[in-house]
Amino acid sequence: SAEESLSEWGRDFFQSVHPDDVPRLQKILAELTPSQSTFQTTFRVQRKDGEPIRLQEQGRAIFNAQGQLTKLIGMSADVTQREAAMEALRESEEHVRMALDAGEMGTFVVDARTRALTWSERQVKLMGANEASLRGDCSDFYERLHADDRNWIEEQFEAAFVQGKDVRSEFRVMHPGGAVRWLA
Repeated sequence: SAEESLSEWGRDFFQSVHPDDVPRLQKILAELTPSQSTFQTTFRVQRKDGEPIRLQEQGRAIFNAQGQLTKLIGMSADVTQREAAMEALRESEEHVRMALDAGEMGTFVVDARTRALTWSERQVKLMGANEASLRGDCSDFYERLHADDRNWIEEQFEAAFVQGKDVRSEFRVMHPGGAVRWLA
């Protein structure tokens, strides 16, 4: 019968699944119903050559008129390399975050075409700004520059946008109350 075939298939299939992932995968499959027949999950398996891999699987359960599971139709993709790259990226981002925190540095991103400006939370503080008062464009930055620095910094940034070059400079920003802070 189809149910016995599925049971036999299930035993063979679950033998290759990492033991820690079996209960979660069994739960996903057990919860499939005629009205909730689709699933998507990621789990680890041991290939026949012994190599462990991560599979992302999505599929649909087919039920007969009595509501019994008769087939699983789906596709699996090896996402081992993608997940390893994502983990390496997460680790790299954490290292950058730690370095920024240790150095009390902020970050910003400017769209060279539209001049839309986004600041990290720390950059907002370094600039003496208030998140609610930001308009999201370069004028937010230029307005906070010390009057003696404003023109040449704006010229440098505008030239960099056109030429696609980095800007490396030291300048002063004015904080509320008149305090001056040097940034680089």
